[in-house]
Amino acid sequence: MPQSKQKLELAIYSVFPKLMADYRSIPAQMSRVCSIEGNIKGTQISVIDTVAYLIGWGKLVLKWYELTSQALPVDFPDTGYKWNQLGLLAKRFHHEYSQWQYTDLLDEYEMTMEKLSALIASLSDHPCKLDRGIHATNGHLHKYALFIQSCVSCYSTNLCST
Repeated sequence: MPQSKQKLELAIYSVFPKLMADYRSIPAQMSRVCSIEGNIKGTQISVIDTVAYLIGWGKLVLKWYELTSQALPVDFPDTGYKWNQLGLLAKRFHHEYSQWQYTDLLDEYEMTMEKLSALIASLSDHPCKLDRGIHATNGHLHKYALFIQSCVSCYSTNLCST
């Protein structure tokens, strides 16, 4: 888990290009085949679902930052969802992007990561102590670390095995 801005940026810059290369190597006609273990026990999801998940979390992180930077309250992880309902939140992300074309979805993921990278670059660097994505000594960095962790651990291994 990245514990500093520098390590977080390194994680993004070292993992993201590899992840995108893996995604781009998958033919669009195979992107909707459900063959990856889902977020809910006993379910199978598609490559498109994994991209939708990453976009959904990325956009949530951007939303969290926007709200907290305006001193507005944030419903973690999102309005209508609790931390023990992340499987349902994942299903929402899958549904939200289910009609997108694969290449458009990959472009959206790249744009989301560009926004996250720019945001991270703009933040000050303070050591952070992660605690379920809610509390940290640095106001926002932990949220991005959790997002990167989800990018790396949840899908890069599963994607490479498809």
